[in-house]
Amino acid sequence: MVALAVLSTSPGISAPRRPANAASHRATNGVGLGALLGATALLYLWPSSASGWSNEYYAAAAQAGAQSWKAFFFGSLDAGNAITVDKPPLGLWPMALSARLLGLSPFSVLLPQALAGVATVALVVSAVRHLTDSPRLGLLAGGIFALTPVSVLVFRYNNPDALLIFLLVAAAGATTRALDSERAGAWMVGVGVLVGLGFLTKMGEALMVVPALSLTYLTFSAAPLLRRAKHLLGAAAALVFSAGWWVAIVMIWPAASRPWIGGTTTNSVMDLAFGYNGVGRISGADAAAATGGTWQLSRAGSVFGLPSATASLWLLPAALLLSVAALRLTRGDPQSRRQRAGLVMWLGWAATMLVVFAVMTGIFHSYYTIMIAPATAVLAVVGGAVVVQHQGLPTAKTILVWAAALTGVLAFVLLTLTPGWLPLLRWGVLGATVVLAVLASRITMTPQQRWHWVLAAGLVAVISPTAYSVATVAAQHAGDSPVVGPRHSNSPGEVVPASDPGFSPSWLLTRLEEQPAVVVDAMSLQVAGLLRSGADGYRWAAATGGSRAAADLELSSGAPVIAIGGYKGTDPAPSLSGFVSLVAAGEVHYFLDGWTAGPSLSKIQDWVAAHYQHETVDGIAVYDLTSPIGM
Repeated sequence: MVALAVLSTSPGISAPRRPANAASHRATNGVGLGALLGATALLYLWPSSASGWSNEYYAAAAQAGAQSWKAFFFGSLDAGNAITVDKPPLGLWPMALSARLLGLSPFSVLLPQALAGVATVALVVSAVRHLTDSPRLGLLAGGIFALTPVSVLVFRYNNPDALLIFLLVAAAGATTRALDSERAGAWMVGVGVLVGLGFLTKMGEALMVVPALSLTYLTFSAAPLLRRAKHLLGAAAALVFSAGWWVAIVMIWPAASRPWIGGTTTNSVMDLAFGYNGVGRISGADAAAATGGTWQLSRAGSVFGLPSATASLWLLPAALLLSVAALRLTRGDPQSRRQRAGLVMWLGWAATMLVVFAVMTGIFHSYYTIMIAPATAVLAVVGGAVVVQHQGLPTAKTILVWAAALTGVLAFVLLTLTPGWLPLLRWGVLGATVVLAVLASRITMTPQQRWHWVLAAGLVAVISPTAYSVATVAAQHAGDSPVVGPRHSNSPGEVVPASDPGFSPSWLLTRLEEQPAVVVDAMSLQVAGLLRSGADGYRWAAATGGSRAAADLELSSGAPVIAIGGYKGTDPAPSLSGFVSLVAAGEVHYFLDGWTAGPSLSKIQDWVAAHYQHETVDGIAVYDLTSPIGM
């Protein structure tokens, strides 16, 4: 249940009234939007260096793109172009350009994601305003989306998901605008382009929205049926072109003069698109390949358990209940066609995400649930607004009570997943929910009292996810699997332990002040200095096993490093013969014992140890590939 009491002073969604002073009304709405976006920017940007480089893997690729245009185009992990990251490059391009313009720093790497977050909030506001003709409801939906814990996490981090969700929400908004537009064909071409760009950001994940968008346009468009089909074909062609141009260039580019396609065993971008980043994510084949067959099946527990549930599910059940009820209440009402179209589209969006995430047996990270967050915000507000408009009906009243009760009980359950953190909060939320449910079901209220009840229910609903979002801001995040809330098992150090005794504004400020300007990883500064001083004249300052160690070395030394085996160490690149050729050509200066096992690394390690001298630098074996044994 959400805070829909704004409806008491705003026009109804089916027949909006014009204010007496339209210019003043627009100015007020503009101030509200500006305030929301400004607060969102502050939330996503400050403090910008709390988590250092965040995901070093993508930060190192941004560094490479800032140093080499070839690395920029291919999405290489290193400026020497040995191997790419395991994603297409579009998500890296804003970071690399930011680093070129502002200089490489945690701020320049994280800035594009924060800006994408602010822009996505604006798109959610616009989408709801278009569906309801209510600027206030748009602001409400934007605020809910901005404060969803997974939104706070993703837009404060440098994974490609931030750009992906911006592109897909923009595509959804364009779809609803195409329904009644005289230029519907152009709008749908735009939808295809946006989804195609999403494919160049995270490949198969972007295509998950296609069924919902296509079905909505085919069902609700005002155009004749044949014209709708033509428009969808145009959108499909635009999608293929915008997604395929980069893929086509990579396919025809001679493999010997480009980097190895990371995440594949075949050096094929098609394998990356439809295997590792496609059906492999569903079947689990990608996980087996990446981990040598040791990955455990994820299935439904991954999306409905900690930390995924606390990332995005706080309002989802109520949003689904309210939106389904809204569709039933408006059945047969031609004045509600636009709202019904929006509800069907976002319900289809949410259902697709939930089903896919539930059946996945491949690699799954809890922050993937950012894909559910915009649908939750839109469905909760638009569906709730329709139900509130019909609150004179007994059915609508019952639905509102159930939505409030469901949200309060769910918040209690989710808060118990971190039992040592703010234990009084979950009991307070549960108690308030019981009181609100009793008031609504047992006491006859005046219309004004009903609005007060709706407001109170909305405030109770959002307090728990907001608290989780604040805890997310107050914590450091690093690595490839950041999580929301008060515990971060993969961070360099747990700055917000699960047993934290309490929360207050002063506690938050203290936590933020304790954050270091840059998170220092385990990589030795002595080793980084050695690589930096010996980088001149070499294509790569060093080679080592796996992307994590290579990325750390690149960021600390500023020099290119070969990540033998790629992301998980299992890519067959470079081969032993290929590495021997690089060393013979004088292109690699040092070799560091690898931290990630893999077939290529094992062979290369054995060869290096048999032919070159090494010294131990701060506990790390460093081989000078210019000093063979016996010289």
